[in-house]
Order: sequence, then structure tokens, then C-alpha cells
Amino acid sequence: MHFPTLATGLSLLALVSANPVSKLPARGSAARGLNLRQDEPEYFCDEEGCGDACPTTKRLTKKFPAPALARRDIDAPEEGELDSWFADKWGSGDLIEVPFDVEDDYNEWFQLFEDDSFAMGLKGLYGCTSVIIASERGALLSHFWERPWFQDEGLFNEKVIQSLEDNLETLGFRKDDQPSLQVAIYTKFDTSGSNSIKYPDQVSKIHEALTANIPLLSDEDIQDIGYYANPTDSESNDVAAGKVIITYDPEAEDGNPGFNVWAGSLRRDDGSGMPAEEINSPILSATWESD
Repeated sequence: MHFPTLATGLSLLALVSANPVSKLPARGSAARGLNLRQDEPEYFCDEEGCGDACPTTKRLTKKFPAPALARRDIDAPEEGELDSWFADKWGSGDLIEVPFDVEDDYNEWFQLFEDDSFAMGLKGLYGCTSVIIASERGALLSHFWERPWFQDEGLFNEKVIQSLEDNLETLGFRKDDQPSLQVAIYTKFDTSGSNSIKYPDQVSKIHEALTANIPLLSDEDIQDIGYYANPTDSESNDVAAGKVIITYDPEAEDGNPGFNVWAGSLRRDDGSGMPAEEINSPILSATWESD
């Protein structure tokens, strides 16, 4: 059995594959399919294709500096300015970016909420899934490959569910003493006309793993956020598509701490794509009284 190693604190949490999977698409390619009922092309994200698009960084084992922001409100885009705000964040040099390594089965970053404001981001998503957890304790951004993990039940259980369960035991998220705890699953939207997420069965299993390993978390506490992005936009630093950013400020509202989670590539209720200028609310948000 593959047992992941966990780098705690402010270090990168990465699980390294003991048994690399063969027969993946050629490096640098994005497998692309088109269903006859689809009005949008479908791209698939995997270690060989998405890996080249996503930021590839050596594992980090020391504390990442969390720069203080000048403003005291939780940093957020102006109305209709999501793309430019994401571009500013990626161009600032201050963003804590979740590193990717194509040799890893699973990538994540956990950042404690302490005395400094920060922004933390994940990009390069055009099929992969991110589990996002934030509470009074801190924030977690994770990345799971779409292929082959979400298309093979055995690999999904081993590489996604087991990895998630192992790490949740260590991170200390609890709904009972962290009432602001919120969870979102940012996952691929099905563009074939079903008006639903691409992998409902797999996402349901992620729900089960989360509720089983976060005390008092209920299924209703978890938001499923369907997204659609193409490789070009998800790789670009100039737009919000295929990206997630968490912002935290310890004195956000009346001197109290809080966080926002922003994401691009969202869908309307009818399943159509939502332009970035229409995304004017975070997918997760909370403030709480300071100690």
C-alpha cells in the first residue's frame, strides 16, 4: 500500500507516486474530445499534459513568506474586474502559489491563518479537481489529476480518497471548534448538455471522505463548484479562468480576521459559462471574532 508523507505547518503537502502509471498521453499534450451534443470542446488534465501547463516547482520544505497587504479589508476585486485582479495577484510576486510536480500523485498547500495577510493561489486547472478548505485555523488548496485518477475506480480510491483521508487526519480541521469552516470542491463541469458536474460519483465519494474525517462537518456544508476552462486560459496569468485564489486578513472587519475564496470559469444555473466580469462574489467567505 502506498503511504503518503506529509510536510506539516506551512510546507508543501505532496504525495509521491510509488507506482507511476503508464500509457498516459505524450508530455505537453492536452487530450481533447468533442461529444456530438457538446457546444464546447472538452479537455482532459493529467500528469503528462496538464503537468507541463501547471507551475512545476521543487518541493518546498521551509516556511514560505506571507507578505502583509496594505489594505485592512480582505483583498478582493472591484465589481467586474475579476480577470484584472487575478492578473495583478499573479504578477505581484507576493502570491503564495501552490507548486506542482508532475512526479507527485497529489499536490496541496496548507497555510495557517496568523498575524500577516496573504493571498494563495492555484492555477492550471482545466479538468483536474481542487478540494478547498478554510476555517479559523487556516486554508488548504489541493490538486487531484483528472486522468487517470478520476477515470479508474481503483486509482481514484487509492490516489484521491486515501490521500485525502490520510492528510485530513493531520491538518486539524474541526467544525465543532471552528464554526467558520467552509469547504468547496472545484471540479470539472460536464459540457455535454447534462448541466451537471463531470464526475458526480467521484465527487460524492470525496464528500464522504470529508464528512468522515472532519468532525461535525455535514454533507450540506460542502459546495460543489462546477467549472469549465481551456488549457490556454488556465495557463495564462492574465485571466481568472481555471484558477482559485484565497485571500486572508487578520483585521478584516472591525478588527476581526476573515477570508475570501475567489474562482474563475464558473457556470450559470442554466449551465452556460459565466464571464469573469459577472463573477462578483467569492465562492467561500467568512469572518470571526479575534481571540
